[in-house]
Amino acid sequence: SQILEMAGFDPLQDSIDNFVYVHDDGDKTIVSVDVTGSGGAANGVDVAILNGVIGVTVEDILAKAA
Repeated sequence: SQILEMAGFDPLQDSIDNFVYVHDDGDKTIVSVDVTGSGGAANGVDVAILNGVIGVTVEDILAKAA
């Protein structure tokens, strides 16, 4: 709905955020995916390491890939 769009709700992004996570570790960012689908970062499996990259979000990564 238009109200949700105006509030910044993006159903695709919100869905991605439920199973893809990033966290900084020193001078790198680790990208993890919750392969169980439970929606918890604790169940994440590391799938990528971005050496020399810190402070990015899932949204940042997706924007660069587009």
